[in-house]
Amino acid sequence: MRRAACAVAMAIALTTATAHADPMFDRGLELAGLAEALVAAESAGDVAGVMSLYRPDEAVAYYDGRDPHAGRDAVEAALAARIISLPKRDFITTAPRILVGAAASWVIVEWEWGGESGRHIARAQREGGEWSLDALDFDGT
Repeated sequence: MRRAACAVAMAIALTTATAHADPMFDRGLELAGLAEALVAAESAGDVAGVMSLYRPDEAVAYYDGRDPHAGRDAVEAALAARIISLPKRDFITTAPRILVGAAASWVIVEWEWGGESGRHIARAQREGGEWSLDALDFDGT
């Protein structure tokens, strides 16, 4: 009888554990997808692809070293200049480190590109269930 009770308790625990997924884990997976899309667009030299990952309004920023660029037009121009200036070789990155929050999160990716190396630090905001970038520091300074 005791074994049966333990088996039933274990079955209930396993069933309810899978029914209550961890929302932070799901957010982490979504952010990993955002990081993967960012790296793919940069590696392809696709400025429009990078810009599509930013939120659609003007509340966006890009940092090139210590120089801030705010607003979509300024961000796009700075990103284009940076991506075009990089050597046309493979963009090598580490798996992203993701710091998950309820509404804002951070994605950090170490990179190497044609002998240069650095660290992306991107901030993403979640609105309406969708993540988008609102700030990116290409060099992590």
